[in-house]
Amino acid sequence: MNCTRVVGALIAAAGVIALTAACGTSTAGSPTTGPAAPTVTSTVTATQTETATATETAMVTPAPPPPSTSSPTSPPPAATRTETPATTQEAPPPLADPDAEIRAAVASAFGVADRYWSDVFTHWEGNHGEPVYWDTPRLFHGDGFYDSSRGFFGTCGSERRPPDNAGFCKDGYAGTGELAWDIVFMHHVAADGDGALYAVVAHEVAHAAQWRFWFDGEGGATPEPPTIHHDSPKYEQQADCIAGVTLARAVQDGYLPVELDLDGIARSLVDAGDDGSSHGTPAERTGAFGTGYRTGDVESCLYNQGRPPTT
Repeated sequence: MNCTRVVGALIAAAGVIALTAACGTSTAGSPTTGPAAPTVTSTVTATQTETATATETAMVTPAPPPPSTSSPTSPPPAATRTETPATTQEAPPPLADPDAEIRAAVASAFGVADRYWSDVFTHWEGNHGEPVYWDTPRLFHGDGFYDSSRGFFGTCGSERRPPDNAGFCKDGYAGTGELAWDIVFMHHVAADGDGALYAVVAHEVAHAAQWRFWFDGEGGATPEPPTIHHDSPKYEQQADCIAGVTLARAVQDGYLPVELDLDGIARSLVDAGDDGSSHGTPAERTGAFGTGYRTGDVESCLYNQGRPPTT
């Protein structure tokens, strides 16, 4: 079938610088010696001298200043340096991926389908009784997604992958290959629920299993695979049947992480159906998926020496 803050405020410690005023010091004066005792003959002179001395003293020795009634002069206010807080801005959070849920669901679906086939191959043997192992297919671009809406397709061989589709591209030298799905297509499928996404992925992994049968010389287990110039509806419907088995076994064994909406799966198969020339009619596709889901047995989907299974 070619068919998910700080504002750090650096509170810059505003450095407060305190400036302290210095007070001056004063020196006390020395005591003076009084005049000699007066004599009788020199009363007038002494009196005059005393008066002159007193006058001189009064002129020389200033009266002490009256007590001050004003408050002492305050020191100048402390100078304060204010710095503008530096701010840093966090980078904005990354934009949410609008496809995150679909990508997560598809990754889970791939894990489920891969586990199913790993379990199957542990019970199978080669033509000489030797153990055989499942080769997990690769995912294009790491997750399988391409995006036709952005012109990102990738190629299968020399061919560009088609838009609005999904597909398996086989390796010519090994029994495995590469899976890819257009995110545009998966958005359409997701409208029918997660179960539909799981069914699409299981269908494409089923194509990887079909190619493995051919590579191992067990081509009779599958109908004729499609070629560039030839579609094979039966090949596609077998992949639908195997997708049903894959999901049924995941439910039975308890490793399916979602609840399946079988009606949603049916709607997606009807939407992907055609006139029968490529993948089969809607009735054929839903019937094939139903067979696989009902039986939970891959043998109900495989051919016996080229003959279709009895349903």
